[in-house]
Amino acid sequence: MVDNPSLYREVLDNIYDGVYFLDRQRKIFFWNKGAERITGYQAADVMGRSCADDILCHVDTAHLGVVAERVRALIAETRIPLEDDYLSVSVSIGATLARPDDSPEALLNRADQLMYQCKMEGRNRVCLDNG
Repeated sequence: MVDNPSLYREVLDNIYDGVYFLDRQRKIFFWNKGAERITGYQAADVMGRSCADDILCHVDTAHLGVVAERVRALIAETRIPLEDDYLSVSVSIGATLARPDDSPEALLNRADQLMYQCKMEGRNRVCLDNG
């Protein structure tokens, strides 16, 4: 294997996915261009910061509902100014996590079914995948 750190950095910076590395103290020491694109944070903004500094939101089964509800509530609180009034917005969220055997289509179909379930139950709510 070639020992060329700049080559590895170049490869990681040119992949679509976001990649970051932490040291043993859980401080960020690498943040690629994909991570910049996905999160909106530039590498210079996150280098040396703890991954627990609300830079990223790691979502697992236990926290999926909490995160989805935060997004729903944030959108529901948003008021879009019009000429003489404000427009209120709501969202129905079908929340699911990818499973090891999922295809992209299966994941999107499951989320889509959950979203329509929310709409049928009254809109402006979160429906979670319990599977």
